[in-house]
Amino acid sequence: MQNQSIDEMTRKKLQDRFVKHNENQVQIGLIKFMNESIDEFASYHISRVPAIEFTQAMIFVVVRLFTSLYDKPLRH
Repeated sequence: MQNQSIDEMTRKKLQDRFVKHNENQVQIGLIKFMNESIDEFASYHISRVPAIEFTQAMIFVVVRLFTSLYDKPLRH
């Protein structure tokens, strides 16, 4: 049980650090909106619940990657 709490603390610390590194209010708002939409969609059928965490993680990563992509200047 102690290893599980250490892993959870490490995960939380890394997640907070990642979010603070590139904090963007539009991004945060989009991710919150998407997470709420995913929760609502999953609430209609119990079979969808196991996919919530994975789907939200993938949305988070995609939004971050697209932001990184568009933040870089174009090279000519």
